[in-house]
Amino acid sequence: MRRAWLPIFLALLFSFSTLGGAYTENTSAREEMDVAGESLGESVIAWTAEEAALSWSQVTPSSGDQVPLSQGSGEIHTVLGSFDPLTDAPPLPHASFTDGLDVENTRMVIVQLHQHDYSVIERLEAMWGIVDLDHIPDDSYLIRLPWDDQAAVEALEGISEDTAVRSVVTQHPGWRVEPGMQGLALESIEGDSNFVDLDLVLAGDVGESGVSALLEDLELTGAEEIRCDAWICQVRGIEAAWIYVLANDGRILFTEGHHRIVISNDYARNIARVDEVVNNHNSGLDGTGEVAAISDSGLDGDHGDFTGRLLSISNQFGPDNSGADMHSGHGTHVAGTFLGDGSGDSQYEGVAPGTTFLFYQLEYDQSGQLARYDSLYNMFRDARQQGARVQTNSWGSENMGGQYTSDSRSADSFMDTYGDFTVLFAAGNEGSQGATTIAPPSTAKNVLTIGASTTGRWGTPSQDQVASFSSRGNTLDGRVKPDIVAPGVQ
Repeated sequence: MRRAWLPIFLALLFSFSTLGGAYTENTSAREEMDVAGESLGESVIAWTAEEAALSWSQVTPSSGDQVPLSQGSGEIHTVLGSFDPLTDAPPLPHASFTDGLDVENTRMVIVQLHQHDYSVIERLEAMWGIVDLDHIPDDSYLIRLPWDDQAAVEALEGISEDTAVRSVVTQHPGWRVEPGMQGLALESIEGDSNFVDLDLVLAGDVGESGVSALLEDLELTGAEEIRCDAWICQVRGIEAAWIYVLANDGRILFTEGHHRIVISNDYARNIARVDEVVNNHNSGLDGTGEVAAISDSGLDGDHGDFTGRLLSISNQFGPDNSGADMHSGHGTHVAGTFLGDGSGDSQYEGVAPGTTFLFYQLEYDQSGQLARYDSLYNMFRDARQQGARVQTNSWGSENMGGQYTSDSRSADSFMDTYGDFTVLFAAGNEGSQGATTIAPPSTAKNVLTIGASTTGRWGTPSQDQVASFSSRGNTLDGRVKPDIVAPGVQ
């Protein structure tokens, strides 16, 4: 009986009415803190902690400027466009991918806040038993309501009436599918057979048993190849008509086409002023004792500049069992810039010539194309488990400028879990195409995205300019990228 009145309540709630009131936030009083009161000489190196504490004094910190939280745009950004739920009609997908009562099937709804304050979501989780699944720019979250009907209705009522909430909006299945894939699905449903390669982003509450069940269900589609972990399912050779089914599956946050990834030093070392730092400030700052990781095409493993410091070349996430750098030599070049010790020519010493490192090969030797299996989360976690605390990745997805993809999400999820690790990605080589050309996964929020600057080498533009080929920002959801630029023209 309860399921009979639940759709009626939901229909009334989502007949494009939004509930919520004004939101105010109190700033807590600042606490006093102990700070060093005087300049300490070099003798502090020999002091014990107790001796150093005797020289401390208490001061009152400056109040500083009071900066209010910036106001959001009021917009919710979907793959089909942006809209303000209080003033605009939402950009609806094709009727086959539109469902005003999607929440009945998936229990997923979008909760928009007045201000981007995650403590509000944490409070709502504790009060109503909801699950935070995803952040949707600018100030919204995709949440899962309880599966019990009565609890779901009570949660919806409570959240809608919360003064911190600006609106509650249904999420249509088509907003969970890359737009180009929707067209292929419709063609396939109408009789034109299309086979596609897909990457499926899994909801965070699916769990290990849920992944196993989803894998069993995907095998029923007749796809040629399926690989799943807790973050992503890579499905190859599946009939496009199945996209409609995937869009309506609440275990899947997003369905996108699988896109090919492509690869994106003496001048660089001097311009980056590495020698100045080493010679004038710390002669031992060469990476000794550190472990780094690199994922790229492959590596010339017996290259003299890496002798004794290469820990392993992993094939676990690559397309074949070879770690060789058979085609472009890109991986060896990147490793040399980062870690080469200059044994072949001291002019070409890398930035951290004392660092030991792990290498993850991504090149298929027969064709030279790059491919990666499993999620970025698992690859970065594997590197961390082997002692690495930084990983550089000079590659990205082709023709997906500015998009936030499954790989972007996976990288962000890893960085959110492991705050002691740094992930670097190249911005990409599509700058000649203009703005919003940042190549995923460098569109991730928590990674350091690095563009290319000029070096001034003979025959190239003068140094310290953004290279013409270097991909430009912003991302499609409005974030500033790249984060920095570094010498990248030879």
